[in-house]
Amino acid sequence: MRVLVAGGTGMIGHRFAELLLARESTSGIDAVRIAGRNRDAAADLVDAGAEFVAGDLTDPDFARSATEGMNAVVHAAGRSGLGGPLRLYQVNIDITAALLDAARRAGAGRFVHIGSPSMYFDRTNRLDRAEDYRPERLPDGYTQSKAAADRMVLDANSADFTTISLRPRFVTGRGDNYLLTRFIALRRAGILRRIGRGGNLADFTAASNQADAMLLALKAPDAACGEAYNITNGAPVELWRFLDEVMVRIGLKPIRRSIPYPLAAFNGLVMEGLFAFSNRAPGLSRLSAQVLSSSMTLSIEKARARLGYAPRQSNAGMLEEFARWYQASRRRTPGLRPR
Repeated sequence: MRVLVAGGTGMIGHRFAELLLARESTSGIDAVRIAGRNRDAAADLVDAGAEFVAGDLTDPDFARSATEGMNAVVHAAGRSGLGGPLRLYQVNIDITAALLDAARRAGAGRFVHIGSPSMYFDRTNRLDRAEDYRPERLPDGYTQSKAAADRMVLDANSADFTTISLRPRFVTGRGDNYLLTRFIALRRAGILRRIGRGGNLADFTAASNQADAMLLALKAPDAACGEAYNITNGAPVELWRFLDEVMVRIGLKPIRRSIPYPLAAFNGLVMEGLFAFSNRAPGLSRLSAQVLSSSMTLSIEKARARLGYAPRQSNAGMLEEFARWYQASRRRTPGLRPR
């Protein structure tokens, strides 16, 4: 099987490409191609035997050239965020449309998409969300873009072009420049506050577990396709207690100061107004205040039953992996954020 990993320079795509290259001799993977913008970020993958193609995946011509000769496409590209209008995240829809069209033209038989469980969030405390849950309205532009892309992928499923969408929650581990690294940066700046009373539950997903799920989706029987699957470590944690563990593990003090949710939401409203005409999302929004003070966990029973998914790395192992990587990165580049 010849596999294109679109977005292979981001953490999720990069970790999956590593897995494919490590198992190349035993997994039936004949070739791995990485599509992205930053060649330097894929240098280790190229050294391990991957091919790298640079370009803009919203460009249909580039998408077609990137998928040419591929048997499968794994789509981990796009823009992440929390808050802001759809125009900030339209790229998620455009890339998905271009890759779907290109993959079908290339005769690829399998398309795996990395979706988002953000579409389940309804500003309430709910546990064990299943894949079929939908709130009455989607909370922000990022969620709207991911829900649209997810629907496009699942609607494209057919007898000769099978598709799967995976929805991982809070992916972290080695290479995480987006999630825990941002909380740490806020903590170092002295501006991170616990929102609300604490005690709210959340799921995390180890990057290694997510990579396992992607390989399972790549090789899943056709009968399991045309479906979305939640992916987590299967062990919810108290969000703010876990973040305290992160801070302590890298040598910082726990997060002791807090802010009531109503005040955080008001501050978020002010920030939304300041960023209304900007080309980026506000650092704090009403939505982020709600997400960080509410409980939401996911059921992974469908992935267990139909994909054979079984999380191998625990929350503790995930945190240990992240902390080792983060500290080593800071030693290599003192004063700079790990990249």
